[in-house]
Parts: sequence; structure tokens; C-alpha cells
Amino acid sequence: MKKFALLIFSTVILLTPSMLPAADYPVKPIRIISPFAAGDAIDNTARVIAERLKSILKTPVVVQNIPGGGGAVGLAEAAKADADGYTMVIASTGALTAGPLVNKGGFDPDDFAPLARLVTIPLALAVGEKSPCNTLRDIVTAAKTRELSYSTPGASSKQRIVMTRFAKENGMKLVHVAGKSGTDAATKAMTGEVDFVFTGLPVFENLARSGKLKVIAVSAEKRADYMPDVPTFREGGYSAPGELWFGLLLRKEVPAHIRDILDKAVKKAVSQEETKQLYAKLRFSDGYLDRDAFAKVIAGNIAEHRIVLKELGLIK
Repeated sequence: MKKFALLIFSTVILLTPSMLPAADYPVKPIRIISPFAAGDAIDNTARVIAERLKSILKTPVVVQNIPGGGGAVGLAEAAKADADGYTMVIASTGALTAGPLVNKGGFDPDDFAPLARLVTIPLALAVGEKSPCNTLRDIVTAAKTRELSYSTPGASSKQRIVMTRFAKENGMKLVHVAGKSGTDAATKAMTGEVDFVFTGLPVFENLARSGKLKVIAVSAEKRADYMPDVPTFREGGYSAPGELWFGLLLRKEVPAHIRDILDKAVKKAVSQEETKQLYAKLRFSDGYLDRDAFAKVIAGNIAEHRIVLKELGLIK
């Protein structure tokens, strides 16, 4: 009897997390780290999906804001969390695929396993209300003859990378002025500090309606329903240069059966009509990709960003 009891005890001790039954998860609250401040676009995205997952997984799902370092502080915290499936992090394009190439922020993209891309956000170009430029072609033409200044949310932001590539393709002379956020970048264009701003389209909605900014082009395949008067880059005769995305990640060591549970839960959450309506109100596009497709997007972004950041002299 003692030998049998010892055998059972030893077997339990030797069980690895990946061998534990799926029924053991979840048994406690799950957190989603939002690496930006409360009320930020990425934070709003996290709160929508957290509310849906709570009802699907039958356990509390809370959003914890850990801002700083352009998203690096929160991502670093997620990278050192226990790999038990009780911590997810919502990542953005620049913070995950560009930031780590420039600064070692305590994490590497390879620390994570992609779970799902949730939404996409088109980028847009806007100018101050007194700017003589009224079309994308006006901006391109002007930047071919003289140096124009522009602002984005940061020195290594996805927005700057996209505009750098666009400028190179079209022979534009540009100087970049980093903002602290999309709103701060827009303010620089409103005050005339820069010739134009390039960031997520939703940032401009209220500013455009009040007449403080002129939004002259959006980098999407079609016009946005909430700003139907803004033409696309393609309508102006140019290629659509890029978009932003927000997506969920896990520590790569999280057991496969737990990843499968979360994968199914997120798929169910994003397919719900209420989720789609809430994201539409936030001016986000449904950009869901499963973990395999999302992984390919991340890898492609990192490769592209490495090339552009080298050209900018931000990395070797």
C-alpha cells in the first residue's frame, strides 16, 4: 500500500503543466496587460475582448494598465509573468515589432506566442486648417521641391516607418518630429509646428469635424464609413502604405491545451455581433487573424521594420 501511495505521489509530482487536464483551466481570474494608459485605443480594445471572454470562460478577466516606454514596460512585465495562461498581453504594431529593434526593453518578440490579431486601424494623413495642401498629391508634390516636416506618435513608431517607406517610393524630402502620442502629433499639425501629421484615422475624427484639421488621405482599401469624405491613398493615385493592428499574445511556454482553450474562446468572442458593434463604435476594423496567420504578420512586420529602421540610422 505504501509503495502504491508513493507511486501515485511521484506521478503527480512529475506531471508537467502541459500534461494537466484542460478541465483545470481556468480556475482563477485572468488578466490582460494593456501596455498603455486607460482610455487609449489599445486599452479600449482590451476591455471589449475582456468582457466577452469573461462570459465565455466563466471566470473574471481583468485589464491591467502598465504604461510606459511606448508599450515596452507592459510587454516586459508580460514576458516575465508565469506561463500558466493567466496572463495575456495586448500588443500593438510598433510596440511589439519595431520598439524592440531599437531599444532593449526587457523583452523580445520571441518571448511570446501569438494568440489572435483582433482589430486593424487605418492610418491617415492630415494637415492644419490653414495649410495650402488639400490633397495627397499636393503633399507629395511639395515634398519633392522642398523639405516638409511631419509628426507621428514616436521616433520608431509604425507610422514613421510607413511614411518613411512611402516617402522613399515617391521621392519626398521629409524631416520627422516625434510626438508623444497620436493626439500630440495631431496637435503639432494644428499649431503649424509641422506641415502634416500621419497617425491612426480615429484620432482625427473630432478634430476634422471641428475644422481644426483637414484629413486628406486614408491608407485603407476603402473610405471609412465615419469619415466618408476622406479619399484613400489609391484614389489619389498612390499605393496604400499600411495599417495598425492590436492583438493578443501569451508567453510562448504556455501549455498547448491552455492555448487551445483561449484560441477557441477568442474566436467565439470576436464572432459575436456585440463585439463587432463595440469595435465599430471605437472606429476599429474587424482584423481577426488566428494565431498562425497572426504569427506570419508579426514576422513580416519585424523584417520590414528592420530594413527601414536601418535606413533611418536607428539601428545598425
